[in-house]
Amino acid sequence: GSPSSGINAEYGRARVLSIFGVFTTLISHMDTVDGGANEKLLFPILPGLVDATITLIGKPVSIKEDFKLQTECVNFLSKLVSTFPKQMGDKVSSALPTLWNLLTKNAESHINDVVNNADYCDDGVDSDGSEVGFGPLVQSIFEFIQSLTEKKKVLCVDTTAWRS
Repeated sequence: GSPSSGINAEYGRARVLSIFGVFTTLISHMDTVDGGANEKLLFPILPGLVDATITLIGKPVSIKEDFKLQTECVNFLSKLVSTFPKQMGDKVSSALPTLWNLLTKNAESHINDVVNNADYCDDGVDSDGSEVGFGPLVQSIFEFIQSLTEKKKVLCVDTTAWRS
């Protein structure tokens, strides 16, 4: 397909992930009324969904718009950690090396293309007016790490993931 069809696909997948995050929040609120909503509707698909999300985060960046999808993936994982810390504990370990690789593999090109480029003009915004690029992704990763530190049940994460 054309480059623009790839851009639209990434925005579409990012939008779907954002919408699924809203559904996740709604289901968790339903659980307060119907005590089994999480177990019936969400927990059966959660492991596969988290694995697929981590896989999307790990895909190589070929165009700037790929960062939008990765940012939404990290935001989604943050929402899951905040909402379901107990269920996300073991899954978080597999996300950490992927996030670290994403940061280290893209840092040099970001420094060259953005930080040290006097001609750089940031015009990357999506249809919602949100910035698209490596900067918002880094911010989302830091917010994800912060969500880990705020949830005591997730703190039992295997710390060997950081050393990989």
